[in-house]
Parts: sequence; C-alpha cells; structure tokens
Amino acid sequence: MMRNRVIATLVLMLALFFIPPMTAFPTGIGNLADNGCLCHGVSDPSTKVEISGLPQAWEANTTYSLSIGVSSTDETLANGSRGGFRLLFSGGEVNYSHEFVQNLDAGLTHTETGSEGRQWQVNWTSPDDATTTVHFQLYGNAVNGDGTSNGDVWSSFQISLPGVNATSIEVASSGPSTAELGGLIIVVVAIAILFKMMYSNPESGDSLRGDHQPTNPEHAEPDSALNENLDSDNNTMNAPKIDEIN
Repeated sequence: MMRNRVIATLVLMLALFFIPPMTAFPTGIGNLADNGCLCHGVSDPSTKVEISGLPQAWEANTTYSLSIGVSSTDETLANGSRGGFRLLFSGGEVNYSHEFVQNLDAGLTHTETGSEGRQWQVNWTSPDDATTTVHFQLYGNAVNGDGTSNGDVWSSFQISLPGVNATSIEVASSGPSTAELGGLIIVVVAIAILFKMMYSNPESGDSLRGDHQPTNPEHAEPDSALNENLDSDNNTMNAPKIDEIN
C-alpha cells in the first residue's frame, strides 16, 4: 500500500510539471503563449477572438488597418485587466501604438495599459510578393481582472491569407492547439492512474482471482487425499474405502 501511495504521488507531481504556472500576464505575454493561453486552462467556446479588416486577398505592399478583438459571455468582471492577446504572422510588417501594443518574442501582445480593454488597433503592411500566403495566428483572452487565471476564458483564431496572385485561399478556423490537447491528455491519464492506485487493495488480490484459502488451514484436506479420491477416468469423486474409514 505504501508503494502505491509513493507511485501515486510521483504521478501527480509529474502531471503538475506539465501544467503551465497558473499566473496572469497583464503586462503582455511572449512565446509562452505561442501555442495558446494554456496557463488559463483549455480554450472556451464562449470566447470569440477575431481580426477584422483583412481583405479576401491582399495587394502587394499595401497597408491595412486591422482590429484585434476579444469578447466573451462567460466571465464576471472585476476591477483591473479585461483582456489580452498574442498575434503571430508570417509576412509583412505591423505598426501600432506602443501605449497599447508591444512586440515581444517575435510576436505582438498587449501592454499593461492595453490589457484594460479588449480591442487593439494595428496597421499591417503586406509583403512585396503577392504570390505568397501570409499566416495569421491569434490567441485572445477575456480576463476578469482579479489578478489570477481563475475565471479567465480564451480562444484562438487562425487564417492563411493569400496575395492577389496566389492560387488559393484557405478558410479561417479556430480550435484548441496540439500542445493544449497534449497537456490535457497527460493530466487526464495521470488522474486516472492516481485514482486506480488510490482505490486498489493489493492485499485482496488473491480473493479477487478466486484463489481463496480456507479460514482454518488445519481443517483443509491435503491435496494428496483429494488426488487419491479422484477417478482420472470419469473425473468424479470416489467414496472412501471402508478400510480407509477404519
């Protein structure tokens, strides 16, 4: 039993190791959020994130005014921060107000002042080559302002946007990232193993397998006596011989 408890403790510690720290980031988030706002749990469908102002296909070396927005119907606001985001893009250049938006670890995110709202404005200038495709990955977090990750809800948005001379347009999509799903699977498996070890009783294993031993070994009939009474031809128990009784 002690061995099971030790193993269960190690499994729980391992699961906690894979869970990102439960802290808030009102001053902006770097590459820690390149796969999602995992420190705030799994993505929530009640949160909507979007980039408005993108064309169906972009012209070369053209500036577009974009609005990054986060909205949610599932969290209760407190005093403090209201939202945050992390935007990654594969081509072009972006200009923005440094009061609300900043560049951190090769991606855009909110500033502390910018976290007081849920909408941010940037100007994106497209690449010179309109035959290429630019990939946008946005994570948005609607926070309740209590300074922790509890009660915060986030989601994601991604789109591959081609230039006017590219061959196809990829449809925007949203959903949990691979890293998020992997972390969730690790936690679920760890919890399942933990419960199995906590509620299993190795001392009762013999009775569960049917290997029940007599309560009083002195009254148990020896195996040799059983073998003598067993007829190997018809697999039946023979009655004791008279001389054996006497």
